[in-house]
Parts: sequence; structure tokens; C-alpha cells
Amino acid sequence: MAVLKCQYSLKGLLALTIFCCILLGGRDLWLRMSKSAACVEISVVGEGYITCWHSDTGEALFMTHGKFFIDDYSLLHLSDSRCVLIPPITIPDGASSIRVAKDGMFSYSLEGSATRIEAGSISLISFPDPSQLKVLPKGLWRYVGASADNTTEGQPSKGKFGTIKQHRSWWFR
Repeated sequence: MAVLKCQYSLKGLLALTIFCCILLGGRDLWLRMSKSAACVEISVVGEGYITCWHSDTGEALFMTHGKFFIDDYSLLHLSDSRCVLIPPITIPDGASSIRVAKDGMFSYSLEGSATRIEAGSISLISFPDPSQLKVLPKGLWRYVGASADNTTEGQPSKGKFGTIKQHRSWWFR
């Protein structure tokens, strides 16, 4: 996996960005990324799964770790661009940084401002029998149990649920 370093030239960084987008999600991902594209990588530390909606299949999928990009609709999508967080988190064009707190709250600041704006919070899901989760490609899981009625939804860092860890975020301008 390539690591972006500050010493790269702007031209080299743009080439690397295009290459990574094609590698991660094909040409469509590059076309759907906003003018000020960003990526944020998060994971669950402890119990719980992050929920996303897969636009190709119309189903809820789950993950414990993911890299999210902002598309041209300002929604955070999993790096393959087909899964959007549930509940949806929007980061507007012109945002200059993204932070994710341990409790799952996404915030950003606008260019030229130090004020943090809350964008929304993710929730976590737990399953009574995690063996009912089927492993899919790209770190996703599908619930294959008889009924999702026994799942528990909650906020990160509350009750039995783990916390959210932000690993990094980066910007392509």
C-alpha cells in the first residue's frame, strides 16, 4: 500500500491519486470524487460493526474498518464507492479537515475557519451470534441469520460498544 508523504510534488501526488482511485474503485470513483477530495480511515476498537448501504445490491453490509471518500454529493462512501455510511454523513465541498471522535461524531472545518462543525455520528450494530456474518471482499460482512430483529444498535463508547479510532485522513486538491 502506498503511503502519501509531504515531499511528493503536486504533479506526482495527482498522478498517485488518480492511480489509487483507479486501483481502489475504478474510473467511476475518480469521476465521482469532489473537487476537494478527501479520505478518512476509521475502525472500531472493541465490539460493534459500522453499517453501510450497498447501492448495487440495496442491502445493509457491515464492517469494522474502512477508508471513506467524499463523493460529488458530499456523502462519505467506502473506498469502493458503492457503500455509503448509515446514517449518511455529509461533508460539504470546501471542508478543510475531517475528524472522527471516539464516540463516532464526524466533524469538519471550512477553509479559513478554525470552527469545527458536526456532520453527524455513526452508530454501531452488534449481533447475538457473530457467526451469522458472512465474510465478503473488501472487509465487508453480510448478515445471513434468519432475522436481524435480535441485533442491538448503539453509539460508540456507550454500553457494550467499542470506540471509533481515526487512523488518518488526507486531502487531494
